[in-house]
Amino acid sequence: MKDVEHDRPGTAVPRGAIPQVSSMIIANLMNHVQLGQGVGVDALPSDHATLVCWVIDRTGSMSGNRNDLINAYNEGLAALKASKASDEIMMQTLLFDSDGGTEVLHAYLPIDQVPDLSQSTYALGGMTNLNDAVFDGISGAVAYGASLRNGGTITKVVVVIMTDGGENDSRYHSESDLRTLIEDLLREEIYTIALVGFGYDASTYANKIGIPAGNVLNAGSSASEIRRALGTVSKSTTRASQTTIATGSQSFFN
Repeated sequence: MKDVEHDRPGTAVPRGAIPQVSSMIIANLMNHVQLGQGVGVDALPSDHATLVCWVIDRTGSMSGNRNDLINAYNEGLAALKASKASDEIMMQTLLFDSDGGTEVLHAYLPIDQVPDLSQSTYALGGMTNLNDAVFDGISGAVAYGASLRNGGTITKVVVVIMTDGGENDSRYHSESDLRTLIEDLLREEIYTIALVGFGYDASTYANKIGIPAGNVLNAGSSASEIRRALGTVSKSTTRASQTTIATGSQSFFN
């Protein structure tokens, strides 16, 4: 594919969003201008797109599983590239820790252009700014999706957050902010927000911020369990891209 310019999210917000949600998204994008950028509508392979954002923990506690996560990510990415839905999947990867904040590893790209994760791109450090990372991933996906829909593309949005521990060092967003944002978005059938815990029971946190129980995957922290979890994420993402998700009854992993 020829080189293309990336669309900037601007102030695009979902139709029907409550004013509080719209203002929070706009403020977040103004503070983090790289979020939600991606290829323009003219570069999309079809008029349907599933936007996939993987938000991945790179805190110091992941050091014992660094290679395992890299390998599992690359296998999961390969599965998405080989899936029947690959022509419609646009993916962005975010990495987070309190030292570096939320890093946009790459903008939204057609899945066949998404690079593998590596030792150089997955460097660890810092504590768990989970609230901020979740908000960043969702707000960027919302803005990019809105810009595509304004250009005539039919979109679905899948945001999957992966962490080995709970919130302990966010600076900008609270659990209350996230619950307001997520509950408003899930009223629309196009949005899926999911959470994966590696050796960490993510259920309590998910419940606090409004993620449905069926969208939570609690996995172990061994190499095989991380690999299995990323495989499940890939399969669930492919399934979500090919089906209509019923409003209010999301069950991403079931």
